[in-house]
Amino acid sequence: MLSGLRGLRRQAATGVVAGLARRLEQLSAAAEPLVGALRTAAGSFAYEAKAAFADGAYLRELEAEAAERGLVLMAREGRITAFPLLLKLEPSIPAVRIGRRIERQIRPSVLTALLKKAQDSAAFNAEAFLEMLFRAATHLARADAHADEPKPGAVVPLLDLYELLTLRPGAAVEYPRETFIARQSG
Repeated sequence: MLSGLRGLRRQAATGVVAGLARRLEQLSAAAEPLVGALRTAAGSFAYEAKAAFADGAYLRELEAEAAERGLVLMAREGRITAFPLLLKLEPSIPAVRIGRRIERQIRPSVLTALLKKAQDSAAFNAEAFLEMLFRAATHLARADAHADEPKPGAVVPLLDLYELLTLRPGAAVEYPRETFIARQSG
């Protein structure tokens, strides 16, 4: 089709009108099966992403694919995580927000492969993160008690930890607020 169109364009540009009508007929006849195939494809595509996102069908597919790939995907109270990544379903686009980035490739096999790759390449040091959390909690417990040593069993709200960890400009990107806020039921 494309080569025929290019030839037709060359013919018209150079003014060769002999056979022009015959070539137009040939291209028109060749295009009919293509148009039919496109109409069939358009009619057979029936994936309603908004509905699948809303009723949980997509999330179930994503969780099943993640389990097959050895990717730990947690969905709880409307939040989805593939640690350390935070995901959000965007039905209006349709896409999946991974952190701040919009990912339009929503086929579960493709998305889980992207998540697994990102998770494997993430330079996350759990030991250093836990040490930082411990130091921050200890600091907040001391400040609450106005003492050199925190009192045993001191409770530090997660939101206070979040506020301390995000004092540095740009740190809120590293620590999304949603990961520190626990919904209370009841």
